[in-house]
Amino acid sequence: MVLRRLRPAFAATAAGALCGTIAMCEQDPGLSRARVTGSSEVGATRWLRLTTLDYEDARGKPRKWDMAQRTTRKEGAEVDGVAILALLRRRAAPQEEVEMLLVRQFRPPMGAVTIELPAGLVDPGESPEAAALRELKEETGYTGSSACVSGQLAMSPGLTDEAVALVVVEVDLDSPANRVPEQALDESEFIRVNRVPVKALLPTLRELERDGCVPFTGLYTLAVGLQLGASGLADASAALST
Repeated sequence: MVLRRLRPAFAATAAGALCGTIAMCEQDPGLSRARVTGSSEVGATRWLRLTTLDYEDARGKPRKWDMAQRTTRKEGAEVDGVAILALLRRRAAPQEEVEMLLVRQFRPPMGAVTIELPAGLVDPGESPEAAALRELKEETGYTGSSACVSGQLAMSPGLTDEAVALVVVEVDLDSPANRVPEQALDESEFIRVNRVPVKALLPTLRELERDGCVPFTGLYTLAVGLQLGASGLADASAALST
């Protein structure tokens, strides 16, 4: 994965630590022999399509795989949507603790309220950066500026080809636009917003879990990584049980 920096000036900021370039891994010669050879549509609704894939595994053996696809991805687009890591701080007080934004909403497939990063689909002709700023404003009421954007990230690759880009957005709490943030939700959306100190992400997720919320995988992974980074790897079990 490569994180593409949008503004070099962020090198000294919280976002700057996330926006460095990561070298691409070399393709494994054995795994790279596997390939998709064909597909057939099984059925579709307005939003989803069920497809059976024909593919050859790493030994060249023919196999089949059922997958779900979004019908909204436009031809040539690399991603379906964006996930937004919004980092909140006051420009006038950079020493203050950095916060981030989480959203809670009921997800019918889970039958539960989930806790996630703000996210949404990319509109036709829209860049991931523009989509992230639009969705952030709609879901949370906050405005910001894009610091960097990832490449294509898989969501659930055993089930679907759905992919997103992670966009890191810096939110200036001193901006007048962010003093009284107002959501602009669709009629079918019911979203609650949490402001959380980045350092307290894992304990916050655990508290929400006890309340019945289900964390999004990527968000929980981020929380574990932050906890391990802060506590060190010498005693990982102790760091993650606090």
